[in-house]
Amino acid sequence: MLAVVRILGARVWASPLWAHASALAVILLALVPVVGTSASFSPDEGAVVIQARSLAAGEGWIVAHPLGELDPDDRYYPLGSSSQGEDGKAPFGKHPVYPLVLAALDGLAGPGAMTVLSVLGTVAAAVAGAVLAGALSGGLERPTLWGVGLGSPLLFDAYLLIAHSVAAALVSVAVLAALLGTRRSCPAAPMVGAATLVAAAVLLRSEGLIFGVALGAGVVATGIARHRPVIAGWGLVIPAAALGAVVGERWLQQVLIGAEGASVAAPAVAGSFVGARVEGFLNTWIRPSATVPGAGDLALLGAAFLVATAVVVARRAGPTRLLGALCISAVGLSTVAFLADPDRVVPGLAVAFPLAVVAFGLVDRTYFEAGGRLLVSVTAALFVAGVLATQYREGGSAEWGGRYFALAVPVLAVLAVDALHRRAPSLSQEGRWWAGAGLVACSALLAAGAVVSLARAHTFTGRLVARIDATARATAPGEGGGRPVVVSAYPNIPRLAWPVFDDGRWAHNSDRGGAGQLSTVLDRAQVAELVFVGQTPEDVEPYLGNYAVDPERSWEMGRWEVSVLVADP
Repeated sequence: MLAVVRILGARVWASPLWAHASALAVILLALVPVVGTSASFSPDEGAVVIQARSLAAGEGWIVAHPLGELDPDDRYYPLGSSSQGEDGKAPFGKHPVYPLVLAALDGLAGPGAMTVLSVLGTVAAAVAGAVLAGALSGGLERPTLWGVGLGSPLLFDAYLLIAHSVAAALVSVAVLAALLGTRRSCPAAPMVGAATLVAAAVLLRSEGLIFGVALGAGVVATGIARHRPVIAGWGLVIPAAALGAVVGERWLQQVLIGAEGASVAAPAVAGSFVGARVEGFLNTWIRPSATVPGAGDLALLGAAFLVATAVVVARRAGPTRLLGALCISAVGLSTVAFLADPDRVVPGLAVAFPLAVVAFGLVDRTYFEAGGRLLVSVTAALFVAGVLATQYREGGSAEWGGRYFALAVPVLAVLAVDALHRRAPSLSQEGRWWAGAGLVACSALLAAGAVVSLARAHTFTGRLVARIDATARATAPGEGGGRPVVVSAYPNIPRLAWPVFDDGRWAHNSDRGGAGQLSTVLDRAQVAELVFVGQTPEDVEPYLGNYAVDPERSWEMGRWEVSVLVADP
């Protein structure tokens, strides 16, 4: 019986790449209803959906302040990080091409169609990574495809609406095109294709510019190493195209939104530059949980450490028993971590993506010799370094596996699978089995955690927003009637509330010093009742001079405290 299973398994594994890609697409699409599409994980998703819906409804880029008549200076505009235009604010004007695409999809099937675009982006990135792996070392297409599709953070990103997976697919194809260009006597066509794809990625994700510079450097290095100045010259075209896309996007912002420098400026980084880089690295590569680490988080961090140790042992062709013990222990700790907290969101890339550890641990100096591996290695290394040098101290905030590094995930998977393949001859058959089984098991547990955590985050946010909406609908708006008023002390809530944003008059005020002023403005406007969303009793205190909390209609959910405020007579 076991022999039959092995034969059938071998035949299934030997299926054409398109069959594997189709199976991956079916699995990811089947998970869409499990994860859900009626709520968001990241507040940025809410901003882009609100923007896309405004465009789909023919209302344009500017989304009016729901309390504009009471706040003409937009001091309490609810949608944070919006782009400022001449006539108002655009919730997601920094990359206008993306909401335009989502607006078209919203007209077809709403948020579900938007999510399918991200799912197909992950599938395309996996296929591109597989083909790239095959171009480096034949026969590695299948493990690379599944490593990217189910064993990487792009599984999580497949259900987010902030273009990580689509941009990752574009730049992965760009790397493949550039690689083909370095192997041709006339590289013009593939290099122009690579430059065009990178420019398209820049229009979706700001990190695309860094990737364009990194890929261009990889092409230049390959041209120099192979004594082909023509190749090196074409390498300069790619970052030039990326920079051109940035300039073009700024022009497009001005045309569509009517703004001078429409993108919101990044906040200043407090403290030293080096300290911010170190903290950013720890948050986006090493941190095992988005909350205060507990026992399960330490177990997951221990599993990542054991994977790294196993990589060192494999690199030195160490004892098979030691390698096996490390792999078993890593799987055991990963299991403990998953069972202890299946809702855990893992920000650290090295923790959430074991193949990244393999990529950096097994790559040796031979990868920086002339050839395709030089191109891929330089591109990955420079992109990672570029993101580390420019990202926020806190990283990407709400994220799984360092989301600013998502564009390099397929390339890192290619390097990891290729490095494992090249290292395999130095290991015994049993050692190869332990290494492969350990990686698959750890990656599978992390994949399960990604799906569970995202599904439960969507469920919680959906329940929270629905209950806030129901509470608001039951309030008395006061003189003049109109939609209910909802004030949030935190900027994320109005953006996460995109399903009901048009049903209320939302405002955001995190400045406790100015909260009393907003309270007075609402009271003078004879707003009889309003809903206030905060996290601590101190958040609502500035409103208590004009309003009183109705304890019977107020409630708590998780860390959120939702209060119904009634105007004092």
